[in-house]
Amino acid sequence: RVELQLVNNYVSYDIYQGTHLAYSFLSTPSTNGVYATQIARKVNASGNGTSHYFALLNSSNNIAQYASISGIIDTNTAGSHNGYLTFDTATAGSVTEKARITSAGNFGVGETSPTARVDITAGTTAAASLRIRAGVAPTSPNDGEIWYDGSDLKMRVGGTTKTFTLT
Repeated sequence: RVELQLVNNYVSYDIYQGTHLAYSFLSTPSTNGVYATQIARKVNASGNGTSHYFALLNSSNNIAQYASISGIIDTNTAGSHNGYLTFDTATAGSVTEKARITSAGNFGVGETSPTARVDITAGTTAAASLRIRAGVAPTSPNDGEIWYDGSDLKMRVGGTTKTFTLT
């Protein structure tokens, strides 16, 4: 069964399976045309979560999933629970994970277990792991910043800009 409520301009609806609450949704009023929705699922085991799917009509006028964002339980100890986000997109009709943010704040591109703040999967003959497009040097670069000026790769280290001439 489904129960709907309108309380202080918030729309809340709960979906029950038998007598058990399976999902709970809360939509907030629009500000600047953007609605926020909270999705809660009554599960507590690692690997479970909720997703927001982006489905549209395909060329055959059938609903097809093009992407999703999922919030997943990693560990579930009361008061010290951890979760992660996955970002999935469709390639050739199959939706697969393309990026992940872990509970530690590590961001993986093509990596499901990133171990660094930014962890990018190895490049292929079709695509490099990372591309730095040509631009101009920052006005006041900070240590650790990297840029490419169109001819040389540069990095700020110890208050000095180092130039890596590409040959």
